[in-house]
Amino acid sequence: MRDVDFEAPFITTWDARFRASDDPPARLVSGYERQSWALWKETTDLRALVGEMRNQLSEAEPAPREASMHESLTASEAAHDELAVQLRARVIHLQDMQSAAPWRLLVWVRRLRLALAPPGGCRDRLARRVLHPNHKRTKVTHPLSQQGEPVHGAEEH
Repeated sequence: MRDVDFEAPFITTWDARFRASDDPPARLVSGYERQSWALWKETTDLRALVGEMRNQLSEAEPAPREASMHESLTASEAAHDELAVQLRARVIHLQDMQSAAPWRLLVWVRRLRLALAPPGGCRDRLARRVLHPNHKRTKVTHPLSQQGEPVHGAEEH
């Protein structure tokens, strides 16, 4: 039988002493119950101590962490508000530009040009030569096309 009252941590932490005994089973069980209760009590006390330590930490830490998080959030909100104001101003400016007569004329000219000389067509190339006579033109080839075959509408200017 194992002697539950024997401890020898000076030898090893897992030491045990076994001895022969004629004790009745009730006396054997009472020794194990004593050891079990001591371990249960130690575990309960340690859990209570851990709970107290957690409470102390939660009371001590949140104030600085919450303050820095609050400051960071306030700064982020201020930056967001500033960017929102800038965005609104730019949207209004763009809407003003697009509603002006010169913009509408530019859109009309662009649509007319696309209708008369679609990109990549021979009229497009002729218009480019007429509008930009001194511009050096190079043929652009697509890497997957046949060797030297120009890509439609891919002239550089």
